[in-house]
Amino acid sequence: SDDLSFEDDFILMADTTDFLDFKLASKTANVELIHYPGYLYLMSGLYRVSSWYGYHTLMPRFFNCMCLGWISVIVRQLVLRYTAAESIAEHAALYIGCIPIMVYNASFIFRDTIVGFLVVLVTRLTLRALESNSGRIIQIGWFAIAILMAWTAGTFRSEIAYCLYAFIIICSGLLFYADEKRSRVPLLIFTFVAISAGIYLSSTDSSSSFTKLLRKWDGYTESRAMGEGVVTGLSAQIYQIPFLPFGIVARIMYGLISPIPLPIFDFDRICISFGGMVNILLLYLLWRGSKIIKGIRTIRPLLWVSAMVFMTFVFSGTSRHISTYYPLFTVIGAMGYANTPATFHKKAIYGGLAIFFFLALIYLILKL
Repeated sequence: SDDLSFEDDFILMADTTDFLDFKLASKTANVELIHYPGYLYLMSGLYRVSSWYGYHTLMPRFFNCMCLGWISVIVRQLVLRYTAAESIAEHAALYIGCIPIMVYNASFIFRDTIVGFLVVLVTRLTLRALESNSGRIIQIGWFAIAILMAWTAGTFRSEIAYCLYAFIIICSGLLFYADEKRSRVPLLIFTFVAISAGIYLSSTDSSSSFTKLLRKWDGYTESRAMGEGVVTGLSAQIYQIPFLPFGIVARIMYGLISPIPLPIFDFDRICISFGGMVNILLLYLLWRGSKIIKGIRTIRPLLWVSAMVFMTFVFSGTSRHISTYYPLFTVIGAMGYANTPATFHKKAIYGGLAIFFFLALIYLILKL
């Protein structure tokens, strides 16, 4: 399994390299062609520390849970800032911290929870820079930290870094565009961000990385279309559809309703299916929140980064990648809830139930 492979790789890295030599660590025998050296480097550090008193496989899982807790904190901050409704912010934080698919992914030795934390952190820092009234130096500081965190995310998953750098560049461009005085500082900020992104792309051999990324996505698509492992039924049918023009639409719809509730009666699958039902019931709030955010210039980039990160899941279709975009979707949904009359909430639930039963019918047809 992937989590066992991750564990074997970071133990190998810890046993054969010097902790202070990141370049050497990222080129370790087994890790030479792997595109997540940052994750292995971080986990090997935890392994070295925990080895002083005895390593246990729960250590990286506890670290994932800690990151999930921080995701909840940042989601609460974002919702509270944009809705000014403390109760909604607290419920959103509890929701993202307790929804089964997030807890399930955090319980494995996967990098996705940490990547999700870096995504919401960069989003928070960049939006803070865009809205900051504390002076240009403070804005530059927020952008600089966001760039550093985006680079860190790139050592965990390269495609996420591309999304985050694009997001930061767009936000710095908006800062310059919104400056009526057309002063030099916003232009310098934009130039600084663009040069930083260029340095990242050149340092990672972006053309080679992009080719590897396309091969990886092709591998994801092929494995799902072939129905390998547990990939059967609806997802296998969807990933057999040619990507253009209809495949991308089918994959987006599949992503919006994932994780799909399934009639599998293991405890973990029952919990995940329940969370999937809740997700389907709340789709209306995601749509409502998107409409509201479109009309607010300072937070409109939240939609863009959510869409870009979501598209990485659309290409892969891997359920653990849900952890990277679902926190941002929760923020958008919470804004939709805060700005929706209570009379519409019941209609949203009825609509979600209709979608659920329609999908259940399709699933049964595919299984017959």
